[in-house]
Amino acid sequence: MKKRFILALMVSVFLTGCRTEASAINGSRAGEEIAADAVDILGADASLASNGENSESVEDGTSEEIDEEKYGSYEQFIDDIRYCVEKGDLKGLDVSSNVYNTYRSEAEDLRYGYVIRDLDGDGIKELIIGANSCIKDTDIPGKDRYHTLIFDIFTLQESVMVHVLKSEEDETYYFGTDGTIIKEDSKPSTMPSKSVLEVATFYKFINDELEIVEGLRDEYLVNTEKIRYFYSDESPYWDTTNEISYDKWMEIVDKHGNEYVKFTDFVDPKRTGRKATVYIREREEDYQDSRMQYKWRDYIVFYSDKTGIHNSGNESDYWFVWNDERIQYDNDPSQAIKYFIKDDVLRLGDTEYTLAQ
Repeated sequence: MKKRFILALMVSVFLTGCRTEASAINGSRAGEEIAADAVDILGADASLASNGENSESVEDGTSEEIDEEKYGSYEQFIDDIRYCVEKGDLKGLDVSSNVYNTYRSEAEDLRYGYVIRDLDGDGIKELIIGANSCIKDTDIPGKDRYHTLIFDIFTLQESVMVHVLKSEEDETYYFGTDGTIIKEDSKPSTMPSKSVLEVATFYKFINDELEIVEGLRDEYLVNTEKIRYFYSDESPYWDTTNEISYDKWMEIVDKHGNEYVKFTDFVDPKRTGRKATVYIREREEDYQDSRMQYKWRDYIVFYSDKTGIHNSGNESDYWFVWNDERIQYDNDPSQAIKYFIKDDVLRLGDTEYTLAQ
């Protein structure tokens, strides 16, 4: 009896504090969800002490019901983020600052969202928070090499949500097609004769941790204007013991790939109501601009309001107006270019684009 009284007091204090904080974000529903999590954390006796029900009804729960409670503990956090996104202020949440520091293009949306998947095959699903880059008014990935960005990863340990990854500024995380998680970032060199362009580390998510599989490091030599490439099966930051060729570097990058993962948007993307017809072409370029992913795609968009976007190479987005024969940039007739469309192929000058499906 004394034990139950103490547990009841603990639950009362715990829930009072949680409800006060949660209600400021998401009303009474937040308090109810946190109350359910509190029962899961403190145990069945706490549930009995707080509601007076028979303890056998709690202890007889199936393993599936327990797993559902664990999975459900993500739901309140997702609701809280959704609420903050709608209000336009995420800084009160325990998420990476990259969420609100990431560059947003005039031609593309960066849509903040989440996906839930079991990253290490242990039966407990992880919550991955990140963003998709999409052409405005469409769900089609944009030009950039990184259509899926990972900002945060959470997992569940004994029914408690744990922050596994919180990306730092100047770090880019994304999914490899081979099940790896890839991080790219730059480290400044202390030597004036060379500059570290980029470092890529390939991880596997194992036992709730990111473990290094291998890595790449690139250096630009100032005097010779050449780039050197290094491989490491440990941390690649300062390991220059194994220099490799550019072809080998490409082979490793391609082996891990770059997976597009469609996140569930926290809020519906803003749309103007314009219909868009998008044509794309695949491109690749020798390593030049401190990006490991050297493949991307250009695109041309024709909007139903007779405006459009021409987005190619490393240049800025070009907006244009169009009619049935010509694309005209900046309303300047001298920049008008004829285009031809046959079946699913758009021809602009000597370049062909394919209709995006």
